Amino acid sequence: MSSLLIIEGSDAIRHMVHNQLIDAGVVEEVHEAESGKEGLQQLTRIEPDIIMLCLLLPDTEGLTILRTIRAIPTFRDTPVIILTGKSDVATKVRALENGASDYLVKPVDNAELIARIKVQLKVKHLQEELKRSSITDYLTGLYNRRHFMGIFKKEYKRSNRYRQPLGVLMLDIDHFKSINDTWGHEIGDETLRVVSRSLQQGVRGHDVVARYGGEEFIVLLPMANARDSMAVA
Repeated sequence: MSSLLIIEGSDAIRHMVHNQLIDAGVVEEVHEAESGKEGLQQLTRIEPDIIMLCLLLPDTEGLTILRTIRAIPTFRDTPVIILTGKSDVATKVRALENGASDYLVKPVDNAELIARIKVQLKVKHLQEELKRSSITDYLTGLYNRRHFMGIFKKEYKRSNRYRQPLGVLMLDIDHFKSINDTWGHEIGDETLRVVSRSLQQGVRGHDVVARYGGEEFIVLLPMANARDSMAVA
């Protein structure tokens, strides 16, 4: 379900955008804010997929809100479309340099509005797919070794700083080569997937499971001492 937040001082424009996007089925939810302060409050509460932002708000400049949005890690890559009456090149450049994804000049043609929203949602989806593929193992869907080591380093530092226990399990599939040799690599791949699902189902909610390489797996167990880790193993 995709959602949009429009931060715009004009009631008429907010309602127009709301109705157009819902009627066209471009997004499932449209949230409205009439000021920058209200927009930032809603932003952290609903975490929208896309944002429309007016440059002239009742309480502040839109560029100030844009910079604030981009400073929040969660929304660093969230598409932000500027909606304004200013058509000069200098203002467009300033908005783009401050992190705007697109720029629309009022009055906005309905067809263009819908098309721009669709493009930004598609770009966001592709970026998310690319990010997922960069941190997961293509065969099992688990985290890959590189991403796991990044998580491990952070948890290790946290463990040392607060003197909290940290458990790590290393596992592999016994005689895995014989599975490939006897039944073929397709069955071997399915074995890896089945084992991966079993590992995910067998750990706690905050534990981290990754494919370490080949038939080897690794599990990170935050706040788990030796006895806890043995129980999970």
